Amino acid sequence: MKKLITICAVMGVILGVVGVSQAASITDRADYKPSTDLSIGAMHTIRGGTDYELTGFGISEEFQINLLYQEGILDSDIDPLNDYWVSMGWTYNFGDNQEYVLNVSATGGLTIYEIDGLTHTIGGPEIKWTLTAWHQTILAGDIVEEQCGSIFLRVLPESTYRPFVGDPPVNNVEIFDGDLDCEVLGYKFNGAIADIGSGSTLSVVLVYPEVCTTIQDGTIVDTKGNPVSTGYDQWGYNYQAHMFNGLYGNASRPDTPLETDDIDLQMKWNDAWLSNNDCDGDSKLDRYYGFDSYIGSGAWLTNHQSGSYLLPPNAKGKEKRVHWTYFIKIVAVPCDAYMGVEADEEDTSKWYEADGIEIGPEIWGAFAIIQEVENDPGAAIHGKQYLSPAGPGFGQYSP
Repeated sequence: MKKLITICAVMGVILGVVGVSQAASITDRADYKPSTDLSIGAMHTIRGGTDYELTGFGISEEFQINLLYQEGILDSDIDPLNDYWVSMGWTYNFGDNQEYVLNVSATGGLTIYEIDGLTHTIGGPEIKWTLTAWHQTILAGDIVEEQCGSIFLRVLPESTYRPFVGDPPVNNVEIFDGDLDCEVLGYKFNGAIADIGSGSTLSVVLVYPEVCTTIQDGTIVDTKGNPVSTGYDQWGYNYQAHMFNGLYGNASRPDTPLETDDIDLQMKWNDAWLSNNDCDGDSKLDRYYGFDSYIGSGAWLTNHQSGSYLLPPNAKGKEKRVHWTYFIKIVAVPCDAYMGVEADEEDTSKWYEADGIEIGPEIWGAFAIIQEVENDPGAAIHGKQYLSPAGPGFGQYSP
């Protein structure tokens, strides 16, 4: 293998001299295909010779795992593995997916197979999942619990692909020895280890740093395609500052903003409710970024309304103007919250913490009201109308 690398290195220098350039990253290549999710199939057994039999979850669809460009290996030696789908007529570079099995264990200690010498090693307690075929474990790692009951199958060592032996090579693209850097950090699964089964999808997480677009970049738009700008817009939104200050009827962003309304509205929110960045690449401001829904995200919103009205004339025929205010705090409920129905006149649905403490009345599905304050002298309403037994603070439900 050392001779192969030496020869290829010399050729690389020659090619460089005559002006053949290489991409700075695999993602710069025109035919780059990102590493993909893993689609889990039914349990099945793979065999090889007389000493190799492994049962696990099959991989039901072709998949892609890319190597990164790295020191000591020519880019031109990395490309053929990433592009193996081209020469084989597959959709992705692992078109022999039916030969692979996924094993998972909550306690770890799974076996790692190596085709070199047909050896196998019992992994440590951190080896809780493996992806294996042809007597070679290509990915392995631990399993980390994440928010709202999801788990992360993390590749160990970090982003490490375990190649088929390269000396002599077992195919015409894996001419390497030793562990290699790949673009797969791991796979996310929305559920527990025991929930993984046929029909499950493991969502790939790649190594690349998060690239976020800001409002100042000028490329973020609203749901109607209008550019979002800094400062207050014509409706009263200041998305950069997480604020709205305007007329109640303009909160829905009508095509023609209202010029008058009986109700003034102020709103404030945090990044989880509506961010001032676009980090998922859809050209819109992110909501509950990094989470599958608002539940467990720590999102919150305040809503402060105010207005006035005239009371009916008194005995002397005089009218009196009454000013009123209404304030409400709303939070996204935590992952372990549950909903119950209170046996009152309205059968109010309420969210509860896992230990049974009331969070507050349900609103918009994933949210609960934790505080309401109203003052309306004309209706004899004064002060606190609701205070969550769990407390009115926002931070208690932060992830």
